[in-house]
Amino acid sequence: TATLDEASVAGYGVTDAAMRLKFADRKLYIHELHARQGSGVLAATGTVPFDGGAMSAQFSSQGVAAGMLTKAFGSDLPVTGDIDLEMQFRGTVDNPIVDASLKITDGGVAGSSFDMLTGLFWLSDGKVRLNQLLVQKAVAEKIYTASAKGEVGVKTLLHGENWLDSNDPIDLHFMLDDA
Repeated sequence: TATLDEASVAGYGVTDAAMRLKFADRKLYIHELHARQGSGVLAATGTVPFDGGAMSAQFSSQGVAAGMLTKAFGSDLPVTGDIDLEMQFRGTVDNPIVDASLKITDGGVAGSSFDMLTGLFWLSDGKVRLNQLLVQKAVAEKIYTASAKGEVGVKTLLHGENWLDSNDPIDLHFMLDDA
């Protein structure tokens, strides 16, 4: 059990952090974990076995800096905006299965900006399957929308600007709506 008035995660300040964790029998029990980042909050709970057993964990953020989460998850891709993210973890530590939904408002990726990005995705077997990814940008009172669906390897995503250095296959379909 611990509380922190101020800390840093991936270079971003967090406050009012509280955690109640237990590590026993090669399992991490997250009884409580929550913190504030700016005006946003993040929280986690669940069990993460390091003995090959099945995970059952959840992570949630509302209004947190998107760049903090991308850096914390190991990506050097520059992302801006506020993110709402829900993640459910299953599978094992060595082969996780993650169901997730996200929404980023007033954001950007690698210098491009958008008003809103929403997505539903699933991670399994080292691949991210995009069920739906929508990006919206308003210009002169017209809303432009682009969407994507398909599959991309996790290694490709984690390479950031050097994504071509990865040999993971990419199978993505892009659509421009009202563009």
